[in-house]
Amino acid sequence: MLKRNPTVAFFTVATNKYLYYWERMFQSYIDKSFLNVDTHFHVFTDDSFRARGIVGKYENEFTHFHIHEIQNYIWPEATLLRYEIIANELKYIDCDVAIHIDADMLFVSNRFYDFLDVLGEPGIILVEHPGFYFKFKYLLRCHPLISIRYLLKYFKNVLLSGGFGSWESNKESTSYAPRKLRKTYYCGALWIGTKNKFLDLCTELALCTSEDLRRGIVAIHNDESHLNRWALNNIFHTLTPAYCYEESYRHLENLQPILLAVNKKKNEVENLD
Repeated sequence: MLKRNPTVAFFTVATNKYLYYWERMFQSYIDKSFLNVDTHFHVFTDDSFRARGIVGKYENEFTHFHIHEIQNYIWPEATLLRYEIIANELKYIDCDVAIHIDADMLFVSNRFYDFLDVLGEPGIILVEHPGFYFKFKYLLRCHPLISIRYLLKYFKNVLLSGGFGSWESNKESTSYAPRKLRKTYYCGALWIGTKNKFLDLCTELALCTSEDLRRGIVAIHNDESHLNRWALNNIFHTLTPAYCYEESYRHLENLQPILLAVNKKKNEVENLD
């Protein structure tokens, strides 16, 4: 059982312009005033000098920052290697709860830590992908045109793929998802766990991604594909896309967002060098 006020460690890989997104992310966290939560933000970046300049003005009694220098990985290693990067550091960190969060997320609700109520055994929480979230009770409340379009998307995807999602179909990949097992598809932007369970997940998927790269294989959706393969064989709790809300997905309009995924197509950070 988790203690009343757990120590929480966030892990984010933020190279190049994503360091700016990361600053916005933790700034939105501070703005929500999550008091009495001992929080540690771990950022893995290729620009530790700039990162130190950013965090110097934000650290306080409850919020701490740890900067880890990594090389400027090119695509897709920047995303595929996150399991290995996090696992190599987490083994030396003392925390109760570990959280992977993408840099381009924003805290928009004070309800973020509601997940602590369900984090006990089995010790891992995944978030349903906002683009593949299918619940009739929410869809029926949407505008009829939105409902019809999304229903068509759902049935087309299920017919072609066997399950609603963007599954890995290459049987040579360690992330391959057998058609008969394709049910709920999860996002790679946020996943949560108790330290040991989280470390086990990262260690296992680091080995899988390493094996794929050794054989020249890149999963269709990189680290997210491996996470969804892991989900087929393990027990965990689930959160709705309120924890990865994307405003362009109109079928989500009846959910109350807790974490907002930034729409980078219309975000000015995209224009930064």
